[in-house]
Amino acid sequence: MSDLSTSRCARLASFTHTDQFALVAEQLVADLRDEGLDFSSLSVYLLDRQTRKGRNYYFCPQPVGYCESSFDEGMAPLAALLQNQPRMWQDPHAPHPLWYLTVPSLTGAAEVANGRAFNQRERDLLSSQVDFLLLLVNRHRELESIERQTSQSTHIDLVVNALMNFPTMRSVDTPSQGARRIVEFIVDYLPYDRAGIFLVDGAYLRGTWGVDQDGRIASIAHTAFPLKNSHPEQFSEAALIALGKLDYFLTQDLDGAAARSTEGNIGANLAVPLRLEGHIMGVLSVDNSFSRHSILEYQVQPLLLLATQAAAAIGITRLRTGTDSKQKISAKTDDGTRPSSAPRKDESI
Repeated sequence: MSDLSTSRCARLASFTHTDQFALVAEQLVADLRDEGLDFSSLSVYLLDRQTRKGRNYYFCPQPVGYCESSFDEGMAPLAALLQNQPRMWQDPHAPHPLWYLTVPSLTGAAEVANGRAFNQRERDLLSSQVDFLLLLVNRHRELESIERQTSQSTHIDLVVNALMNFPTMRSVDTPSQGARRIVEFIVDYLPYDRAGIFLVDGAYLRGTWGVDQDGRIASIAHTAFPLKNSHPEQFSEAALIALGKLDYFLTQDLDGAAARSTEGNIGANLAVPLRLEGHIMGVLSVDNSFSRHSILEYQVQPLLLLATQAAAAIGITRLRTGTDSKQKISAKTDDGTRPSSAPRKDESI
């Protein structure tokens, strides 16, 4: 085994967490270029022969990453895999000369591109490395699955432990104060940067308490979402949840998803209904605008569970204080505080 092959095997053995993937990929790109493979882009495809679906891992140009894709037999990666034959071809639609070399392996293919045709030495070089490239991306997918399972289990444990410390409402005088206590609890006990609670108030879904851009608990009473609109397509995601037309809303890029957040650049956002005995009394919204961490699908159900507990707590407060659900819910704090975590701000009141 050559020194370079030994070095690559050592890197693969030390690749134990998905956070290391970008660095390993960048080192591999540098190795291939040092060996004489000239390319402007490098992609590695994990493919399923039956479903025609897979992952496109892009190593170069940076940033390193991947996306889920569907393929057909006219696409070079799948065609090379099914025929077990390398393919070299020129893109007829590129504004400048652009050649591709696609080399298959048992579970996918590797593909490089450059401004000229690849010579025989370069073809042989990529063919000698394609198995290692596929081994690397398979390792990434396995690690991702393990980390997701571990993270999911940890997150569920965290929520269960948090519910054991759910705040009591004995000293709470109004539903608004109850909402504030729940927001404080979520920020203190759960892995979210911010939270906001919005309660149905007649024709509006109105904010109570949330977290401002400085990380402080703040009134969001001036943030409201119309629940009656002559143009239903203009309803915000929060309003759709409150109306029972959307089970929940999850995005990794709130403002990039064509929503209009109050602050902008929110990042990951999750909103779920506050449901009590089949009735939706409001919406709970969380985001990670400070840490920029993702909010994943498995986090939806635990937050729904907590939202049910929160709705029950607010409902009990209403019964005890005699607050009718149709009365205006207002947060008693100084005017001018910034609204917080909301799927979209349609109207400020």
